[in-house]
Amino acid sequence: MVFPRKITSFLIFVLTIRSFVCKRIDDWKHIPKEDFNALVEKINAFEKECDNITTDSTRAQIARRNMAMKACESQLRHFIRFYLRNPIVTESDLVAMHIPPIDRIRTPHFEVRETVDLFIHIRGTSNIILDFRQSGTLRKARPKNCNGAVIIWTLSDTEPLSNEAYSFHKIATRTPCTIKFNSIDRGKKAWFRIAWQNKRGIVGAFCRAQNTIVP
Repeated sequence: MVFPRKITSFLIFVLTIRSFVCKRIDDWKHIPKEDFNALVEKINAFEKECDNITTDSTRAQIARRNMAMKACESQLRHFIRFYLRNPIVTESDLVAMHIPPIDRIRTPHFEVRETVDLFIHIRGTSNIILDFRQSGTLRKARPKNCNGAVIIWTLSDTEPLSNEAYSFHKIATRTPCTIKFNSIDRGKKAWFRIAWQNKRGIVGAFCRAQNTIVP
């Protein structure tokens, strides 16, 4: 999508998104807090540089503001692509944030038919490495028209009965992906499932649940 090019318009745009997501993130439940915090950090830095600009600002100050804007724009594109272009976020939500609604016209890539092969590795303490690829291939590249893999996981002695029972969620754009746990989680059983997500935010079928003990 095309972002506002005027500085003041872009600032209003990102502040609107920051405020709206802050109010809805707990209801949506699909956005990792660390990813939203990363976006907020870039927005805050851009807002601060804008506040520092006056009629007699130096070229260095203007350059810092422009660099902060570019960094904010890059982070925002990633955030919209992976989290706001998602069926969980309604069209009215997108309109409220001044983001064009998702194109829901059916195309050959509307559904995700590819599946995931998952391999779990242990490396170090409190880290679990998830190596994944498209089923039936040795290639580690994402399937065509997929922007990443949705990883869900939880800590449980027994396998969760449904995907909704998994407590954590992450979008992985490359493999392998490291899941970091707290030291208090060591010795607990962790369950994982992965599915591909296409560029429309549609998630395919999750792989069979696998588990390992948090080292």
